[in-house]
Amino acid sequence: MPRISIVVPVLDGEDALAERLTALADRPGADLEVVVVDRGSADASREVARKFAESDHRVLTVEHPAARTAAILAGVAHASGAYFAFCDPAAFDPEVWEILAGSLDDSASDFAVAAPRFSREGASPREFAKTVLARPIAHMLFRRSAWDRLAPPADVAWFEPALAVRAFARASAVDLVDLSRPAPPAPAEPLGGVMAAVADALRVLRGDERRAYDLHVLTNLLPSYLDAAADGGPERVRELIGLAGPYLKDVHPSVKREVPAPRRLRYHLIEHGLEKEFAELASVKKQPARVRKGLRWYADLPLRGDKRIPDRVFRLEGADLVPKTQVEEVVWDGDRLRLSGWAYLPRMSVRGPRFNYARLVLRGPGWIPPIRVRASRTRNVRATVMAKEAGYNYDWAGFAASVRPFSLKWRLALLRLTGRRDDVSWQVDAVVQSRGASGRAPLRGPAQGQAERPVGRRIGRGTRVRPAWGPDRRLELRIEGARPSLTAACVEGDRLLLTGTLPRSGSGVLELRHHSAKLSYPYSGTTFAASVPLEALTPGAWELRVNPDGDRPRPVIMAAEELVASLVEPEGHELAVLRELDERVSVAVRPYTPLLTSATWVSPGVLELVGRHFAGRGDLVLRHARAGVHAVTPAWDEDRFTVRLTPARMARFGSSVPLNSGTWALYVRDLSGALARVRVDHGELEALPSERVTVDGRRFRVLAVGYDEAVLHAEEDVPDADRGVPGQALLRRSYYPKEREKPLKDAVLYVCWNGKQYSDSVRAVYEELLRRELPLQHVWLVADGAFVPPGSLEVTGKPGVTPTVVRAGSREYYQAMARSKYVVANTYLPKWARIRDDQVMVQTWHGTPLKRIGNDMPWMQRPGPKPDFWHRQAAEVPNWDLLVSQTPWASPIFRRAFGYEGELLECGYPRNDLLTTADASVKAVVRSRLGIPDGKRVVLYAPTWRDYDRDNPSLRLDVDDARRVLGDDHVLLVRGHLMQAGPGLHDPSGFVVDVTSYPDITELMLVSDVLITDYSSVMFDFASTRRPMLFFTYDLARYRDSTRGFYFDFEAEAPGPLLATSEAVVSALRDLATAGPAAPDARYEAFIRKYCPYDDGQAAARLVTHVFGP
Repeated sequence: MPRISIVVPVLDGEDALAERLTALADRPGADLEVVVVDRGSADASREVARKFAESDHRVLTVEHPAARTAAILAGVAHASGAYFAFCDPAAFDPEVWEILAGSLDDSASDFAVAAPRFSREGASPREFAKTVLARPIAHMLFRRSAWDRLAPPADVAWFEPALAVRAFARASAVDLVDLSRPAPPAPAEPLGGVMAAVADALRVLRGDERRAYDLHVLTNLLPSYLDAAADGGPERVRELIGLAGPYLKDVHPSVKREVPAPRRLRYHLIEHGLEKEFAELASVKKQPARVRKGLRWYADLPLRGDKRIPDRVFRLEGADLVPKTQVEEVVWDGDRLRLSGWAYLPRMSVRGPRFNYARLVLRGPGWIPPIRVRASRTRNVRATVMAKEAGYNYDWAGFAASVRPFSLKWRLALLRLTGRRDDVSWQVDAVVQSRGASGRAPLRGPAQGQAERPVGRRIGRGTRVRPAWGPDRRLELRIEGARPSLTAACVEGDRLLLTGTLPRSGSGVLELRHHSAKLSYPYSGTTFAASVPLEALTPGAWELRVNPDGDRPRPVIMAAEELVASLVEPEGHELAVLRELDERVSVAVRPYTPLLTSATWVSPGVLELVGRHFAGRGDLVLRHARAGVHAVTPAWDEDRFTVRLTPARMARFGSSVPLNSGTWALYVRDLSGALARVRVDHGELEALPSERVTVDGRRFRVLAVGYDEAVLHAEEDVPDADRGVPGQALLRRSYYPKEREKPLKDAVLYVCWNGKQYSDSVRAVYEELLRRELPLQHVWLVADGAFVPPGSLEVTGKPGVTPTVVRAGSREYYQAMARSKYVVANTYLPKWARIRDDQVMVQTWHGTPLKRIGNDMPWMQRPGPKPDFWHRQAAEVPNWDLLVSQTPWASPIFRRAFGYEGELLECGYPRNDLLTTADASVKAVVRSRLGIPDGKRVVLYAPTWRDYDRDNPSLRLDVDDARRVLGDDHVLLVRGHLMQAGPGLHDPSGFVVDVTSYPDITELMLVSDVLITDYSSVMFDFASTRRPMLFFTYDLARYRDSTRGFYFDFEAEAPGPLLATSEAVVSALRDLATAGPAAPDARYEAFIRKYCPYDDGQAAARLVTHVFGP
């Protein structure tokens, strides 16, 4: 009989199911079974489950086409484990259930719950119901013998919440396990089912439990239905009033006061049946201002002053006055713990220290007096810079406070008198008072760097204080009893030697545990020692703990002041004895890990990194979540490396660019292309240079984040007054309007992809203007140092013109937008931009549309309130004085999709001039930048992005298969889409070149012999080359029918074959290479005539003549 049974109801979702069952197969030692209940899936979910059941006896399949509740109960009937749980495939997490089962093994409780920040066996469910009522059932594990008493009836309206409430109300005891996991998405449920489940829950709840559950309903269950009703029209509003109104009448007023005023007002309107007023309020999207009336503060919402609605509905209560907090520093200053950061009430400016107070409150067990610590107010402009609210100033929201250990010691002694010996956590809250308003919130953090790894300190014999971060980023002070401590670790021969001290004399065993494996070594007295055979340590992280006779196990710690983390290298693998964030010892048998041992700014702008890596040579790689990859080759001396970086001037395709703003993770990439994360040697953590270094208008800082992961942080050096949302709002509201009143300059402002690229038709227009030598000032918007635009010497060979660069978000940019006579852009301008009547705005757009755009997109045509993008476009299009079209076919589409009634010029796309006019020398330059040897055939793979899957790059081509089939005479250029590009690819063989960050795709098309795309508008550009195109359309039906849809019969008119699999694409590439050059067929020629008739190399000249004159 298995120990744990997991019931998984499935209705479609074959991919998620396969992924989770594969994860189970990778854990052959897991003592659990999975009962997959297929509810009548239309996809291959049933076949996936059967396939796994045939190869793994732990997987059972049940076919039960029915509602979700009935399917779950059918799965329970087939489950045979001593414990069982329920989950959807997306929430499948065996580790959670194994931990919960371990708790139930040691208790007599009816079920266990993963409840962050709590840990207690046999707790009364009534004691903690208000804390864990909202936990998803995927985080609950039930004892089989208690199930009949806990289960709701089979006809319950909504199974999950009904089970949670009934179980807590009827259980004799519950194990609350301190375990944090993100909550899986709740299954969608009609409002009627939700309210029926709420009514069922209220039958078994009373008093404080009822209040706690009501708050859960108002906070977590109903808000999404409020929004749906607001967007769904009068019928949805009436349904909401009919179903939720009676319930709201029974909710105690004190509970309603615990929700924010905007939501409280909506609930009041529902409760009293004010349908028209609810619809009026639904149109208000932004946060309300705060107004003071007498000694109280109110939300300035519509209907305030309506005699039917009492003032208390608008009054700001605790839920409205929740301070924003951030801890930047947690350090010991002598015997005191110093805390600093910021704390403020949102939308209430803090411009000075007057009428502005803060204090910290430390809360332990309920009956112990809290500790109140006065905090001094400090100036901290980062509070304003990081704020999300426009128009407010929080420069004086900084705080600094010191906690004295004595205040903790006597309270701890009071606890000891009651017989309590376990560890105690004190939650740290910030209380902020400003201009008569007061709010309280947990102190949260940490800021990147030192604050992430606070250290503990002894405060008396046998007691330590350890600052720590809870699962929800709350700061806690954990008061812990004396712990076993590791004092030495080393390798001698084929053994790992561990020695340490114990808090008191006794006997027991020292244990090394890893999953189900355990190594034991007896001890006696006040010390322990172990000689561990290296061959017994299998890969993974081994926990070190002592198990005293007659007492519960305790983890062994490595106090920072006693022993720096030790690293040893037995042959063939790496063994590290590490101090984790919670000070526990971890014996890690892991792949070779690069360690950073030194980081030094050796000269202005030059950063030297020194480290070691037992695996041998490779490149140092800097990787950004959105901005791609940079690689630098270090100097190696056996297992030690040294590399010098110039973060403000990193090489990229023959030019240099600064690192984009954000966090760059450091890796070592070996010769096979595998990446290993660089970590900071624990002995050097505090030696990292913490200061920010400014180079060429950018600031850089080396950090260890998440404890010991090495990163390089980059940001623009921007005046404090202009940074962040508040600074930008002030420039838009004050500076920009004043500049718009000043005379225009004879200048052209070029805006290409909002300053991210020097490319597209915007580039072509600029270069044509340089060739004509018109007396104009040329101004380029550059975002985050993305490029350096060339001058006339580089473009035409004639000196004289050096373009002006304005940084995105700078005062100079606002001025250029306000005072340049001409603005040339290829996408929407910022929301705040308004083109003057005496300015000329040329919108080149960025492609002829295959997929639907603008007003033609399905979600733009739905009944009810218009989406935000509709309003965004309606405000943008009146800025345009001229819209450029590549083809007469696209012109009516543009007019309809954009609602554009102005002048439209059918002149072709200027960006494509290069494809028909460039000579061999230009192609040779591009090939050289890309590192493509002469004689190699070039294939460009450039897929578009997916609305339905924005988180994953749309790169589905099997490059390994392509490399094998096409051989060494091919190069594959892979171009991720700007909207969806993932981290860079690397191919040591040189077959694949990641060109996602290459500045201009037109140059890539220029040197490409074949294009592979899907639904991208790049097809209309590449067609002018008359070279072959292949269309990798693995999701054609979904993209055509369910996403955006197409403007023409793509399958009938595409200028190349539509191929559904990677194998077919590779085969077609092989056939093209074998057949050699060929003229376009009749369909290709028809495509050119219809969709790109003006791509003759003169489009830029036609556009410039039309706008600026001959």
